[in-house]
Amino acid sequence: MKQIIQKITAFSASAVIAVCSAVSSSAIGADTTEKTTYTVHFDLSEEGVSIAPDDDGNIPEITDLTKSANTSFFIPDASLVREGYSFSGWTEDDIKGIVPGDVYRVKDHDITLRPVWSVAGDKEFHTVTFRVEWEGEIDKEAEKLVPPAKRQSGKFVAVPLYSFPRSGYKQRGWTDGTTEFAVEEYIIVHDEDITLTPNLKKLYNLKYSVGDADRINGLTELIFEIAEGEPTNLQNTDRFSRNGYRTVGWHCENDGKDYGAVAPFTMPSEDVLMTPIWEAIQYTINFKPSNNASDNIKVRGLTDTAITIPECSYIKEGYTFGGWQYKDTICQPGDEYVIPGAEPGMGISFKAVWIEDGAEQTTTTTSSSVTTTTSSTTTTTEASSTTTTISSTTSVSSTTSVSTTTDVSTTTTTTASEIKPYSYVITVRDKNTDELISDAVLTASWFIEYEINGQDVHTGPLELIDTSKGNPAVISYEKYKDAKECSFSISGLKEGSTYTFSNEDCTIESDNEKHIVYYNVYLTKSEIAYGDANCDGTIDMADAVLIMQALANPNKYDVGGTSENCITEKGRQNADVDPSATGLTTNDALTIQLYLLKTIDALPLVIEQPVVD
Repeated sequence: MKQIIQKITAFSASAVIAVCSAVSSSAIGADTTEKTTYTVHFDLSEEGVSIAPDDDGNIPEITDLTKSANTSFFIPDASLVREGYSFSGWTEDDIKGIVPGDVYRVKDHDITLRPVWSVAGDKEFHTVTFRVEWEGEIDKEAEKLVPPAKRQSGKFVAVPLYSFPRSGYKQRGWTDGTTEFAVEEYIIVHDEDITLTPNLKKLYNLKYSVGDADRINGLTELIFEIAEGEPTNLQNTDRFSRNGYRTVGWHCENDGKDYGAVAPFTMPSEDVLMTPIWEAIQYTINFKPSNNASDNIKVRGLTDTAITIPECSYIKEGYTFGGWQYKDTICQPGDEYVIPGAEPGMGISFKAVWIEDGAEQTTTTTSSSVTTTTSSTTTTTEASSTTTTISSTTSVSSTTSVSTTTDVSTTTTTTASEIKPYSYVITVRDKNTDELISDAVLTASWFIEYEINGQDVHTGPLELIDTSKGNPAVISYEKYKDAKECSFSISGLKEGSTYTFSNEDCTIESDNEKHIVYYNVYLTKSEIAYGDANCDGTIDMADAVLIMQALANPNKYDVGGTSENCITEKGRQNADVDPSATGLTTNDALTIQLYLLKTIDALPLVIEQPVVD
């Protein structure tokens, strides 16, 4: 146990990162295919080969392994002995070397690893040159960063970390023209000099577009630059919002295939267009003749299909039934009504129109002074995660010239009887227990638009809804009541929250007479999946790799980094498996590795306290 820990500690960040470019992309995302096992055979058949004893005089074991495809393991931390030779490491193909203690990934076939030897006392050296050349001219300043290496035949040379990409290209390691080497892989030196050049891959656009689909809320396309041949994962299906439809996958216009959410995808040498696979939402449409929910009539139907408007059997004394109203439309029993689809988080409800006996009956309505809608928006930067918003929009016809302001009222708590007109009331509950939550902070934003001298002027201040200061929270929008549009959007939770937010768990009700909008938000308490740093549902070497990437290159791989595969706040929470240090550290990656090696039984690591007599 002591030796394993010493070796992995020495291995540290650089060794984990050495396999990142080769394995991390294909390891991200849940693997739903059936696992097939393969044999890893260590060939010790050469004459005179034996295993060197360790520091304690014990002979380590080197035995064959049975592993599933795409899993990783550690090469035995043991050295071989053969008279007249020096042991360098192992190889599968006599091109790339593997050193003891390194991480190796199982492919989709049986593997035989053979020892690599150099002749003891060999005085002949061969040069490995890392050539940086543009349009026939050698970049001597660049080559100072990657000086040539001289080795005897049978020795290893590590591929440098430095990259020298050109505009429109991404460098993925180095190449000798035949074999591609990832950074920090080992090249086996043979009886000749070797020249390597940057392995440049052209960047192409991976575009997601809603095309000519109607009723889209917010974002209509996303574009990412990805190098040809590079594995990636497709976007989740919450990238676009369309009234009445949900995205269930992606259709690739290039190869004609359909892909699921976050499915693995290898970028071809051309631009790629992905379009959403839309699925119509089935609605339960309520017809409300009274304020008693038990009187409701329910009719089910899919978006863009027709239903028949039902009869109203409810009787209201002193009134005559005048039809069913939804927004600005009044329908009569027997009419066909094509379901238009509602905004995200909203349903479709008709209310009975009651006409007082003796009053003139109307069959149309004018626009209500207050309407509620919802919208879904998504950030377009590769580093950001999707943000789903639930919003309420108040529209008025006034064009009064007023000054715009960006300050918003503070969150307060009050009783229902004290709620003043022109207010948003946000009640936040635990989805599982239905109890009010006092330890969450919701994030929200405003969109306020005025028409001043014929020009639209808008502003968008931010808002934090701290449930510890009051739940329900009441936010007044009276100062904006004369605006052309006043939109208030709940966009999620403050970073680091132990809850998760979904637009499906948020409903909106409006009291149009008092101009009060009620939000009922249900949050789900996050369960910590210890070890699952990349949140793909499994614990494997990719999790340790991502931790080391986040620590070594936070701008790219830490929370909010530029990589689409950067660690998330939830992933950081899952990754904190070593209680001896607070937050994300290399010890967390080490602990996950020990767990994969079955050196420890469970995560997080349990530190036994000394017994005090």
